[in-house]
Amino acid sequence: MKKQLLALALLAAGAVYAGEAGIIQGGDFENVPAMTEAQKASAKKNKMDTDVLFLIQPGWNGNSKIHKMRLISSKTNPDDAPFVHSGNCSLMMESKGGHFYFMNGIPVGKYTLEFYAKGKGAVRLITYLYGAYQKHLGQGPEFTRVVLNDKWQKVSVTADFGRDNPKARTFRIAFTFINEGKMYIDDITLRKADGETKENAK
Repeated sequence: MKKQLLALALLAAGAVYAGEAGIIQGGDFENVPAMTEAQKASAKKNKMDTDVLFLIQPGWNGNSKIHKMRLISSKTNPDDAPFVHSGNCSLMMESKGGHFYFMNGIPVGKYTLEFYAKGKGAVRLITYLYGAYQKHLGQGPEFTRVVLNDKWQKVSVTADFGRDNPKARTFRIAFTFINEGKMYIDDITLRKADGETKENAK
C-alpha cells in the first residue's frame, strides 16, 4: 500500500501543527532525521531509550514510563517488515503505563484522527486542553480505546475535540498505555471533519 499524501500529517521531527487547522506532516515516519547530541542528552535525562527525534516540542514526547521509542525500518532490517504498515518505516513505543503525545496548539473543533496500530496491551486516547495564553485546563474525556494485537488495525475516530470545555482554545492528543504494553503505529493522519461525530475501529 502506498503512503497517503497527508493533507494532515507529522513533520519529520514529530507531529507538528503547521498553523492551518488540521495540518500535520510526517505521519508515515519515512524521513526521520538522526538525533543531535543535545536531544540524546535530553532523552537520557528523561530516562527514555530512544533513537528518534520526537523529544522537543512541538512534536512527539512522552513521560518517563515510555521507556523505549524506536524508529522501525524494514529497509535497514528486512525482518522488521511485519512491523511496518506501509512504506519502509513505522514508530514503536514500549511503555510501563505511561503516555506519549503529539501536537500542541490545535484549535478546538471536529477532526478525524486515523492511524494503523498493532502490538500488545491497550491504549486510551485522550486530549489535554489549553485555554487563553496556553493555560493548562487538564485533560478531556477518553475518546477511544484500542486493544492491540498482532494484526494491523485501522483506527478512525471523529470527535469534537475540546468542545466539552467552554474555556478550551486548543488541545493536543495523548496516547495513554493501560499498564504495560508495546505499540507499533504508522500512517497517522488528522483532518478537519464535518457532519456527525462517529467512531470506527477495525
